[in-house]
Amino acid sequence: MFGLHHITLLTKDLEQNYDFYVNFLGFRFIKNSINQENPKMRHVFYGDYLGTPGTATTFIQVTLLGHRTDGANRLSTIYYDVPQGSYGFWQKRLEQKNIEFHYEDHALVFHDPDGVKIGFIYKNEKLRDDQVVPNDIPADYQIIRLNKTELYGADYQASLDFFKAFDELKVNEETSMVEADHTTGVKVKQGDKDSKTRFGRGSIDHIAFDVGSKETLDAVHQFAKDQHMNIEEYIDRGWFYSLYVKEPNGTRIEF
Repeated sequence: MFGLHHITLLTKDLEQNYDFYVNFLGFRFIKNSINQENPKMRHVFYGDYLGTPGTATTFIQVTLLGHRTDGANRLSTIYYDVPQGSYGFWQKRLEQKNIEFHYEDHALVFHDPDGVKIGFIYKNEKLRDDQVVPNDIPADYQIIRLNKTELYGADYQASLDFFKAFDELKVNEETSMVEADHTTGVKVKQGDKDSKTRFGRGSIDHIAFDVGSKETLDAVHQFAKDQHMNIEEYIDRGWFYSLYVKEPNGTRIEF
């Protein structure tokens, strides 16, 4: 199966963003790079100590970024796995920072400074010793990995059918879950057909799946061409190759 590799969002203020994701959430600052589509924009990567695929949350800084409008077609919310029994620690930490939170579908939910909705989901596991980030958060409470995000589409069924086309992804029709390796992946939801999405602070640009090898990615590329999918580009990023495809409602998916 394909596994989640990373999720990429937009931020206006990288200093504030760094403070939240490194100093508060406890990720390691694993890469300081540029947006290869626009080298004037910084692109930063956060994750566990090793930068393990499936733990990475990345941000592109757009200094003149305005408010976003969450319309029909978009990605929304980052859910992370956290160790069983860590909610008390995180609830206290949120209270100390005066960050509002609530519980939703058994997840601890709050927002980052750009208004990104974040949810913590219990898992009966924790980071390996070599993945633990040296900071003030005990190893038993540190974020484990990405769990899932939500994809809204005006044509809900078209989005589900897009994911169903890939044998390496399992789609649960009853729950509308696209299941990836180690995590639950993507939950597809019906978007409001009468509303338009406008990218802005906290918008999710794309989610990326790790296919495991260049040979598999070549096969996915050929499959996407054979299926007449909306391919944006297939490019050598230096540290890996990336295939960008837009699903039927226009949301960017990277392999």
